[in-house]
Amino acid sequence: MNFSIDKNFYSCYNIFIKFNWKKIKMLETDLHEPVRNYLEQNGFEVRSEVHKCDMAAVKDSTLVVVEMKLKLNAELLCQAVDRQKLTDYVYIAIPTPEKKGRKKSSYDMENLAKRLELGLFHVDIKTKKVTCVFEPIAYDRAIYLAQAKSRTKKFFKEFNSRSVDLNKAGSVRSKLITAYKEKSLYIACCLHTAGAANIKDIIKMGSDQYKTKDILEHNYSNWFFKIKGSDLYGLSAEGETAIKEYSVLSIKQKKEIQKNMEKPVITEEMKKLLKIKE
Repeated sequence: MNFSIDKNFYSCYNIFIKFNWKKIKMLETDLHEPVRNYLEQNGFEVRSEVHKCDMAAVKDSTLVVVEMKLKLNAELLCQAVDRQKLTDYVYIAIPTPEKKGRKKSSYDMENLAKRLELGLFHVDIKTKKVTCVFEPIAYDRAIYLAQAKSRTKKFFKEFNSRSVDLNKAGSVRSKLITAYKEKSLYIACCLHTAGAANIKDIIKMGSDQYKTKDILEHNYSNWFFKIKGSDLYGLSAEGETAIKEYSVLSIKQKKEIQKNMEKPVITEEMKKLLKIKE
């Protein structure tokens, strides 16, 4: 059976494919109609480009100002903050961000807008729908601090758990010495000193009694290995390399391990004898 394709159909098909693959440039003016309709539906009288304001709307004695941009950036925030000289009700309008592949910086900018007491409109260019993400209300720092208590607690825990400062401020995509890595390196130094040891012995050498088991079992850095048929752990080649790489810290930790090994170990039986003598 023979199939023939009409030339006109083929030509139309090529145009359709071309326009679907070609990214159509969006303009700021594309935001105008949806935002205007949204405000008018909410009972506002709207005027555009009034005294440098992209859009102004009045209802009774309430003035609303809307600044529009294709991206939420510092320039837009500066414009919006300047409009706060006119009214407390200042909104910024941007196209609705795509959820897929959305960067963290986009959320950070929206959070900054909220802290600046600005409102935010997301405009869906395809459906012409406007969504008010948040209103321009007074920022309550007390509520923010209350919500951030657990984060602050984690921060101080990390800060106080570090014994040295080997990281360089401003480092990007470089290996950082965290409290967790310090604890892991301490275990590596214990194994390097002892050759092989079980969890109980490693803790006796001064390792964190709450984290040692977790670090060894998860072995995220691949520094350790468990010796088959026993409860002993050994140091891998990667662990040896880490000790050399972080020599400033490992030398300090080894000295601490030696001191702990020199200390007399007081067993439960010895504790009982000491109590009897008392």
